[in-house]
Amino acid sequence: MNAFWLLLLPAALFNACMGAPIDLLEDPLPAGAEVYWGSFSDGGVYRMLRPNRGFESHIYCGKHWLRTAPIYEVFSHYYVEVYRRPAADFVNITSVRNGKYQLRNRQLIYIIKSQQCIRSNKQALSEYLNGPVYLVLDVGNPNTRHPYIKSYKDGHESLFDASYKIFKSYSGCRERLTAHPNCNHYRISPVFDSRLPVTSDVRPTCVLYGSITDVMYNSDAHQYIVDVRKGMHMKTYYVEPSKGVIRAISSAEAPKAHWQPFSGCEDDEVRSDLSIVLDVGKIRQIDENLLVLENVRKGDWLYSRHEVVLYEDVKVVDVQVVNSLRNTIIYRSPRNVLVTHVERVVQENDGPDHVLIHCKIARTTLFTQ
Repeated sequence: MNAFWLLLLPAALFNACMGAPIDLLEDPLPAGAEVYWGSFSDGGVYRMLRPNRGFESHIYCGKHWLRTAPIYEVFSHYYVEVYRRPAADFVNITSVRNGKYQLRNRQLIYIIKSQQCIRSNKQALSEYLNGPVYLVLDVGNPNTRHPYIKSYKDGHESLFDASYKIFKSYSGCRERLTAHPNCNHYRISPVFDSRLPVTSDVRPTCVLYGSITDVMYNSDAHQYIVDVRKGMHMKTYYVEPSKGVIRAISSAEAPKAHWQPFSGCEDDEVRSDLSIVLDVGKIRQIDENLLVLENVRKGDWLYSRHEVVLYEDVKVVDVQVVNSLRNTIIYRSPRNVLVTHVERVVQENDGPDHVLIHCKIARTTLFTQ
């Protein structure tokens, strides 16, 4: 055999066994990694890659090879998180070794700009994200569930047959992300069940959006109990998507309980004001102060509901209801009005569009519907 071909044979065998390298700038990615999706602020697109064994040392950004771990250490698992916006991308590579007594992990962070890949740090990534990362949860397909979303069953007798929480899990070791000082905050959104009939060509039925950390699901009745979080504050809601129902689990958690329009300026425990933009024309609106249910079929109509969520006492809640698709401001609440929720029903194929705004009005010391 020609000596030239003998020299090439080991490389050819290696590539045949290992497959093509993974280029993070390619879309779609080549085979060799499990991929999970999400989103973050200002239209950012998130995806996590979990390379198959052998591919972890073959990760590239264009022409730039990305080191996945220090060369002097051997790790058993690798997680590659890619955060993309038009101006710049970030890559966070976490290498994990599950030791006998403790979990050990290393992070390498890169910024990708103008086809250049440069080492960065956690602070720069946090400033770039500017808020939580939202992970997709399809309760009807466990194969697409992000590794940080853990499913478990309640040991007690319950109407809810499955529960989901945000965890950071490596090789069986689990750490709650909200208590982990070295990671970004993650949330679950959107939530849907792909086993249900679709209501259009592009969207599954009954999609729930919000700053969700925990989900309990009754698959027979298609009902949820969800925890939503903002900072250290948490609220619990009951959701029945097929009926378009969203309600706080107790009256103490409803928006009215936190609205204090007659609070004095000297009350330091009451926030002076809060502004919320509620866009009925925007698909996939995620806001920490909103819980949104979309794409509920009611006959020939599609129904959506935007529920206002308040986590702390506030004097003035300035809600602006808009339709960005029509470039229209529909309503802006005055100081003595609290918008509790907004419903929208629209006929498909550009038919009639109706928006119902539900409010509480403060008059002297009385509340009226």
